Amino acid sequence: MNLPLTEPVRHNRVTLLLIIAAFILPIVIAWLYATGRLDLRGRALMNHGELLSPPIDLAALNPSPTLSPLLKLAPSEWAAVVVEPTNCGDACVRALNELLVIRELIGQGGVRVSIHALVAKDSNTESSHGARIHVDSKLVKALASALHARQLAALPAVMLLDWRHQVVMRYAIDAPPRDILKDLQRLLRASEIR
Repeated sequence: MNLPLTEPVRHNRVTLLLIIAAFILPIVIAWLYATGRLDLRGRALMNHGELLSPPIDLAALNPSPTLSPLLKLAPSEWAAVVVEPTNCGDACVRALNELLVIRELIGQGGVRVSIHALVAKDSNTESSHGARIHVDSKLVKALASALHARQLAALPAVMLLDWRHQVVMRYAIDAPPRDILKDLQRLLRASEIR
């Protein structure tokens, strides 16, 4: 003989089910996350530029001695380099200006970022610009052939270089500055030495 459930008994069962769910639900969510069926990170870890894997080692491309400021980065420092197959024209100067603004927007971590241009032909933009402009036509050609061998877009480009002289990310010369800023902020956070 089944008696009808009274209201307090029904309320107690609902409370018991809620308590059980409060303990089981985190376990189910953790299992979904661990097995890869649930990704809560979303676009937060998405690269906006092209990640070069494996990175291009600039030191292995035999740079000229004039690149010593670019190759003397301390650990946890980064360089944003505009690589231009000719001289530093309007697009190059615009990209350098954007990189300088990006460095300022980073704030305190911006001191760990140096801005450079690597060009194949000499230009007169260095005196009116806050970035270092290096002329090394052989290195520019070697970078272009390394990118071509990986079937990546040709130069001009903006590249991020780590302290071990490795080009780790590549952007089009007209890439949105916001994309470069987000990637650079994430790289600076990840490489911070405490």
